Amino acid sequence: MTHDYAKRSKTAKRPAARKNTKAKAKPPKRPVWPALLVLVMVGGLGYGLYQLAGVDPDPQATQQAVQQAVAPVAKTKPKPPPKPAAKSDEGYKFYKLLPESEVVPAKVEAYKSTPKSAVDYSKHLLQAGSFKRSSDAESLRAKLLLEGMPNVTTSKVTSSSGTVWHRVRLGPFASRSKLNKAYDRLVRMNLQPLHITL
Repeated sequence: MTHDYAKRSKTAKRPAARKNTKAKAKPPKRPVWPALLVLVMVGGLGYGLYQLAGVDPDPQATQQAVQQAVAPVAKTKPKPPPKPAAKSDEGYKFYKLLPESEVVPAKVEAYKSTPKSAVDYSKHLLQAGSFKRSSDAESLRAKLLLEGMPNVTTSKVTSSSGTVWHRVRLGPFASRSKLNKAYDRLVRMNLQPLHITL
């Protein structure tokens, strides 16, 4: 079916024109105040430079000000350098003064030091583990002895609730360094040692 568009009547409806679906994106409006602020700052800088460049100091006034400032200083006579003191035949005296002026501080009990001794660390132990079964405690003890750990012992303890525990302990240690070495070795064996002070 063909249509004759040339002889169409005026009352006939025209087909609707397609609207552009892609609307042109308008750029967002930028505020004007930053541009005005920059212009005012540049103008102020230019005016300041113009004022600095336009100041022409009067050389005669500058010369007179310098002469007035220097005149009071020039009128005063400089003091002659002091004469060096006559050297005595004794030489320097502090060699004799220092040994004679010995200062003895007051004794205060609060500052008295207490020496550390190996006996202090004889009360320190490390607990490697605590088990309900004695076979577990003995196997850990054997493992620690094979690793070369010092003074490994097991003990049986009954808690206040009546539960029996088998503890594996190391020590006592003769020094702090031996205590720390044993602690580090237990940590490397994936154990969590407990530091016990008696």
